[in-house]
Amino acid sequence: MLRFEPHNVKEDTVTNFLPEGFTLDEGLDLTGVPTTMLPRQMTIGGDLILRKTKLTALPAGLTVTGDLDVTDTAISSLPPDMKVGGIVIGLGVKSSP
Repeated sequence: MLRFEPHNVKEDTVTNFLPEGFTLDEGLDLTGVPTTMLPRQMTIGGDLILRKTKLTALPAGLTVTGDLDVTDTAISSLPPDMKVGGIVIGLGVKSSP
């Protein structure tokens, strides 16, 4: 699994680093990374962990072959064209501080 370390990533660096249509053949862990958006048409070949990011929505055309974890984000719904091969964790859930 590819993991970005929050203290090494500035806001929206992830979007600048990952182009539209980005494909990763393994999972991606962005826990705590201060990104506010992800590229459209992104494909993740494993779990996508977005816990405690600043995301408010997911991009069109997102495909995740594993689980999707959006705990402690402002994400409240999924795009209609999104595909998740596993389970969606934490939609609308905020953990205790």
